[in-house]
Amino acid sequence: MQKGCDMIHTVTFNPSIDVTIRLKRIIFGQAHVLEPPLEDAGGKGMNAARALQELGMPVTAWAFIAGSRGEHWLKLATRSGIPLYPAWLEGETRQNFKIFEEDLSRQTDLNFPGVLFDQKACQNFLHQIGESLNPGDIVVLAGSVLQETPPVFWKKLAEAVQGCQAMLVVDMAGQALREIAKWDPWLVKINREEFNEWMDKGFRNLAAIQEFLEKTNPLLSSHLVVTDGPHGALLKSREGSCVVINAPKVKVEGTVGAGDAFLAGLLTGWIGSSGIWQEAMRWGMATATGAVMMAGTRFPDRESVEAILEKYLSPSDAQD
Repeated sequence: MQKGCDMIHTVTFNPSIDVTIRLKRIIFGQAHVLEPPLEDAGGKGMNAARALQELGMPVTAWAFIAGSRGEHWLKLATRSGIPLYPAWLEGETRQNFKIFEEDLSRQTDLNFPGVLFDQKACQNFLHQIGESLNPGDIVVLAGSVLQETPPVFWKKLAEAVQGCQAMLVVDMAGQALREIAKWDPWLVKINREEFNEWMDKGFRNLAAIQEFLEKTNPLLSSHLVVTDGPHGALLKSREGSCVVINAPKVKVEGTVGAGDAFLAGLLTGWIGSSGIWQEAMRWGMATATGAVMMAGTRFPDRESVEAILEKYLSPSDAQD
């Protein structure tokens, strides 16, 4: 597999307008006077695209949007300068609320389900993305999906991507992950809770997951990355190697998009190092660290990530 790529395509099936509200602390049952909120074009695929752009990577963003909020989402997303390919659906793009309590460094997410699957729009998307891909491109499927998406859609999407000799990266959970995993994506990136749901387990930390993977030695058809917030991340390659990295201790200003930042950094590090997983994991963790140090859905640029790498994450911190 080549270690360079001409373009990274991110796909956001269920985007949202993310409204981030900051206050000292919520006192339930009382009124609160708030500062103006931050408003972002949200959704995991779009977040990953924005993080990749900050790192200087070539990226385009595909998104399924609907209604007047979809139009507003598109205006917000256009500010990034990332090439956008919207697929229009019936209904309304969702609006999600992120409440960050500064005194507790605690965030509460209020997320809505989003719109329904549309056969015609999704068929058009499959055709368009298939026409856009070149061998060695990376396609990132990230976040929650359209309601009532049929399993056959994931088969067709995997065939469209892999038929172009592009690499399929999946950052999804639940039934969508179970379906797309049948078609052997190049890489699956999920958090610990999503891993437990996928495998029907109850692991409380990454060490237990690592022990499980090493003892059972499953024949992975995909490279697997499992993140656990401030407790670090691990990678198990399909060749059998394992890399573990701890998270630096920093002041947290917000956690929206941290996982998306990790994925963006991971891909950047993998491409930049010609496929060295230890470097990929360092870049993933450094980019996620930079993201949590910023309020709202914001992402660090390459210079900031390199500074975090130098200060917090030496090459020896990503260990086999």
